[in-house]
Amino acid sequence: GDTSLRADDWITADTPLGWFVAAGDFEVHIYLSEQQIGRLANDAAATFYTHQGQRTANQLALIDRSPNALDTLSSPILADRYGGPIAVEMSSPDDQTLTPQNATFVARFSLDNQDPLVSQLTASAQQWQQIGTGVISTEPVSIASNIFRRVRGILLRELAF
Repeated sequence: GDTSLRADDWITADTPLGWFVAAGDFEVHIYLSEQQIGRLANDAAATFYTHQGQRTANQLALIDRSPNALDTLSSPILADRYGGPIAVEMSSPDDQTLTPQNATFVARFSLDNQDPLVSQLTASAQQWQQIGTGVISTEPVSIASNIFRRVRGILLRELAF
């Protein structure tokens, strides 16, 4: 992932915006920012690429998405202090709780049983962990609707007592 990506940056259509960790049962978690989680359609599909640029999994289908931002990361491999893509903070040096610095949501995807990766993982009794980039198919968003959504969010936050 591009660690220099900031709010309001323009990106190309093929820029990866999420990360995933397999959670067993051929389920994939893609971690998304607050700005991106709302763009997921109920029938969203995704593709996974390793850090070496190899397409590993085709046909990822959306199962669901978290309604709230994560309080903590369950996989240390995702934390920036361990080389992962998600910036975390700790309240003290002895604290092992990995709290994301920014609002981070999870979208759960399943692998199609016909995907070659499923056959490979089924044949191997080993645990498989692979960090890479999830590219999710979404509808394009116009600049006007993006501005409206951000203004509405600011108003809702500021007017809520």
